[in-house]
Amino acid sequence: MSFDIKNYLDTYFKHIKIESPLFYNAPVGIRFELGVSYRGVDDPKYFLTVQLRAKTIFEALFDEQDEVIVLVKRFTYVEPYLAYNVGDSLFSSKYIKGDLDARIQLYEELPVYDEDDGSLVGYSQTFYIQCLRSEVAYSSIIRAIGNQDFAIKPFITDGVFFINPVRHTIFFMYDDRGLDVIANNKNELQPLYTVFNNWILDYDRERIIGIFE
Repeated sequence: MSFDIKNYLDTYFKHIKIESPLFYNAPVGIRFELGVSYRGVDDPKYFLTVQLRAKTIFEALFDEQDEVIVLVKRFTYVEPYLAYNVGDSLFSSKYIKGDLDARIQLYEELPVYDEDDGSLVGYSQTFYIQCLRSEVAYSSIIRAIGNQDFAIKPFITDGVFFINPVRHTIFFMYDDRGLDVIANNKNELQPLYTVFNNWILDYDRERIIGIFE
C-alpha cells in the first residue's frame, strides 16, 4: 500500500515546514555539528569526521529493518534559466535499491516566478519513496551531501529528509557543517541528546537544553 505522506505529515508534524532550516521549524529537535574543525577541507580527516558523525546518528534513528520514507526537495529550472551545480539524483540505483520508477511519488510541485518581471523561473518539486533502511545506501548519500559545497564528486544538492514513520522522527543533513533531527515528542530524541551531547552545535545548545532539561 502506498504511503500517504500528506496525511502522515498533517497528523504528526502539523504546521511544521519540512525544509531547511528544519531545526528552527520544529518545537522539538537537535542540531548537531558535523564538520570539526570548521571546514578543514585540506585535511582528509575532516570529511571522515563528517561522515562518521552523520552515519552514527542515522543508525541511532533507524534500525536495519526499519521502514524509511525518503523525501527529496529539488528545484528544476525552465529555459532560458540555467541550472548550476546540479548534483546526482538521489533516485538512482547508486543510492536506493529496487524498482524506483514504480515507487517514486510526487508530493508537491510549486511554480517559482522571477520577482522582477514575473516570468516563470522553474518549479520547486517534492518527491518521496517508501523503502527499508537496508535498501538505502545512506553512507553514500551522506558522503554526497557532505561534498555539495566543494568541487568533489559525487555530490547531492537536493534537500534529503529521512522520515521514520514509526518513531516519528526526521533526519536532515543540510551540508558538511551539520544536521538536524526533529520529532513529534522529545522522548524519541532523549537518547540522542544524552549519548551525543558533545556533538550538539554550541550555538544552539541553550535552546536544546531548554527542550530536554
